[in-house]
Amino acid sequence: MVKEKNYDVSLISAEIIDSELHFRPFSYKWWIVCNQEIEFLVSICLHMKVVVFLNGHDFILTVVKGNKEYSEQPEYICTCEFFYTTEPNNSSTKVISTVYQQMFRTKTKFSGPIIIGFDKPAIYEKLLEGVLFHPYFINFEQIKM
Repeated sequence: MVKEKNYDVSLISAEIIDSELHFRPFSYKWWIVCNQEIEFLVSICLHMKVVVFLNGHDFILTVVKGNKEYSEQPEYICTCEFFYTTEPNNSSTKVISTVYQQMFRTKTKFSGPIIIGFDKPAIYEKLLEGVLFHPYFINFEQIKM
């Protein structure tokens, strides 16, 4: 069994749940399973910001709305001091790993959802405040509904 690292992560702002994004055809992009044992969904809030302390530095990750090609999906940006992602990316793993690799010239990779803190009760409980309806995912062969 692989033990996951416990990162020092804090929610800066939860911002908004947008009904056009969270409860429409592409809503599955805006919810994430945060606890594999319980398997409940937590919203990826638009403009949500977290700060995670890695190797003596604060990394800030922000959720933004997708680009021209994929306007209905969440994308992520990451900054740390003078290092940052030049463009949003749909992978939180890629943005945090890219900025970390730029800073420390390593090939270290991080799990974006873990770095964002979706596994931490203090964060996912805050993200679920005021959510009156919780969607469910149904996987049928290769189709996610």
